[in-house]
Amino acid sequence: ASGGRLGNGSTKALNTGLLPSDVFSASSAHLSYYGAQWTPTTTLNPGSGPIGAWSADATQRFFVYGRGNAPACGGSAAFWGSQLGSASSGSTCQLGNVIPAGHHINSRTSSTSAVVYRNTSQVAAGTAANSFAAFSEPVRVFAYGFGGSNAGFSAVRMMSYSAGVGMSATQADAFYTAMQAFQAALGRQV
Repeated sequence: ASGGRLGNGSTKALNTGLLPSDVFSASSAHLSYYGAQWTPTTTLNPGSGPIGAWSADATQRFFVYGRGNAPACGGSAAFWGSQLGSASSGSTCQLGNVIPAGHHINSRTSSTSAVVYRNTSQVAAGTAANSFAAFSEPVRVFAYGFGGSNAGFSAVRMMSYSAGVGMSATQADAFYTAMQAFQAALGRQV
């Protein structure tokens, strides 16, 4: 795929200025990105992040990530997934050696329901209880914000991203369909 913007995996980050407390809650949040296939650049916890933010004390995490190993997901292969809320709410993740191309929609629609969709398919889900405390770290793209700095840089080619309230499966499907049509019209669908 061509077009969009390419992260460099080491220094490139876009500060959106969006604070998680402006749009997210314990029961409603989503982060998504539409991008090309990529391979995580680190095996360190928490990994590389196409989009997200962490609180300075690491108790609140709103991010999509990829990592070169997956002990938290019960395996040793690379994985990708998300955390949308308190660190104790756990991760939703999908094993795989590379993060596949497509529209990745990570959504929380209740304090005990977090789902990862890729295109129109649900690929992971989590049911751990979630709490939310406001924090002032802005959401970043091609990395995630942590302690006032950029961290977890990714080398993904990204054509679009979004952040907002949680989406049901029907809403996520409609969002993907509209996004795919938009990207196709620009000649850069994946």
